[in-house]
Amino acid sequence: MTPTNGQAGAPVRDQLRETRARLRLLRDQASLREAEQLERRAKLRESYAFDWVSPYLELINRTNDGFVPLGIGGRYSRKHGKYFPLFRTEAELRLLREPARIVTATNPYAIGLLEGVCGYVVGTGYTYTVQIEGNEDDYPGLVKALQKIVDEYLERNGFGGNDDGTVRLSQVEADRGEQPGLEEEAFRRVSVDGEFFNVTTHNDDGTTDERVVEPDQVTIPPGKDDREWGFGIHTELWDAQKPLAYWVQWGEAPTDGEEYGPPRMTHIRANSWRTVKRGLTDWCFDTLDTVQLANLLRGNLGETGAQQASIVGVRQYVAGTRDQISSFNDSLADEIRLDAATGQQYSSERRRRGTWEDIPEGFGYVPGPIAQSTPIHLQVLQALLRGAAVRWNATEWLASGDSSNNAYASSLTANNQFVVSVKRRQKLLRGAFGMMVARALMHAVKIAGGVKGTEGITYSPELIQAVVSLAVSCPSPESVDPLAQAQRFDLECTKGVRSIQTWQADVGLDSDKEQANRDKFKELNPDFGTPLAVPPFGADKGVTGATP
Repeated sequence: MTPTNGQAGAPVRDQLRETRARLRLLRDQASLREAEQLERRAKLRESYAFDWVSPYLELINRTNDGFVPLGIGGRYSRKHGKYFPLFRTEAELRLLREPARIVTATNPYAIGLLEGVCGYVVGTGYTYTVQIEGNEDDYPGLVKALQKIVDEYLERNGFGGNDDGTVRLSQVEADRGEQPGLEEEAFRRVSVDGEFFNVTTHNDDGTTDERVVEPDQVTIPPGKDDREWGFGIHTELWDAQKPLAYWVQWGEAPTDGEEYGPPRMTHIRANSWRTVKRGLTDWCFDTLDTVQLANLLRGNLGETGAQQASIVGVRQYVAGTRDQISSFNDSLADEIRLDAATGQQYSSERRRRGTWEDIPEGFGYVPGPIAQSTPIHLQVLQALLRGAAVRWNATEWLASGDSSNNAYASSLTANNQFVVSVKRRQKLLRGAFGMMVARALMHAVKIAGGVKGTEGITYSPELIQAVVSLAVSCPSPESVDPLAQAQRFDLECTKGVRSIQTWQADVGLDSDKEQANRDKFKELNPDFGTPLAVPPFGADKGVTGATP
């Protein structure tokens, strides 16, 4: 039987319906892809807004290298030097480190806070002094000879501390270039990167060179087991506390690297434990969010205030619809911009001085929140800055620059928590740098086969190692009244608690140089008496005793 026209058209209609259904499916898929792209853009925008907590919530939900721990605090959380749930791989560590580098290089509050804390932890630099355990007169010339070696090493490697403004002519041709002070750079790297790596190279001529290593260069060597070589630090399988070696990638290829033993690698970590192989930046999570929010609030207040200050007045039209006024304002647009996050275009007008606002009849002009709530916004800003300063137990003025809420003189006393925190950081750096200087000194002594003192005496490396020590002193973060300090030192010298030499060292004077100056003064002025002689503190109150 021959099909009718209606029957013949049925397959065509079915094909059309199928085609339409396919087109709808494609449009839905395209819409889904577009929605996914918008979602990715939104997430990217959130990441640029320094939302770094969400990725770590996802990290917690991952499996823990094949093990299923009984809760987050299981025994596998920190195995092999990892720091779960904060980081377990180098990629996760970089996810914390990179935003810290950005915010401390661009955010004025972060820059100022880091600079302020550095000023107290490092100050004008540390002092490295050679000392003799016993009577220094028993080893004539030894301290002076060793101190010269130490000073040359410090200047060769640009430690940058204890600079008295003297430029030695012997160093003018040194191929060192202009570099940041090593002490200051170490503190900044420990704060921003969470750690500081430095490779020591002992040369055949007795000198020692120090070279800073980027944390990204310390990585797992090719073909090694990440359980033993995780984060580029070799340890025993179940003993991540004791480093056996470090791998540093110097070249472009993964194999272009070198292995260093612990005596040649200085590794200073912060905010981690002995069993965690790498350090954690100070500028992560809420601390990062706080300084970023503070800067965003400051920018919004400034931008809104500047725009509102540019408005002369408001012109309200007697006649005209809202669409007409909107079209009129659109015609005033200076440019059409593209929102990179949403892909949409919008009109933008540059606010100039003397701008008038145009609104249709029936609409009233209401000032923005900043015009009515500026004091509240400023209180929020101060609260954010206090929250950021809490990370270092710092006072508010160190973060905001506003000293109206804190008295400077009373905020840096000996028992102040910020002073205690600064001393703890100083102790961390002082121990590492002291070991670097001591190793460089012993290397120079061993290469030379000893050190020549005065009176024709040569001291062997074994003797020097047995009787010599190195004292590392840091600038005090305490606020000191110079007159009160001088009176205290004088009383301590009178009672025999402190020596004149120690007093001179505390105020930055060289005892030998000052003694030579006094002797020269007496020689030129025999009838003048003792120069700058002052009675002992408290003599008028019956305190007796002779100054040693």
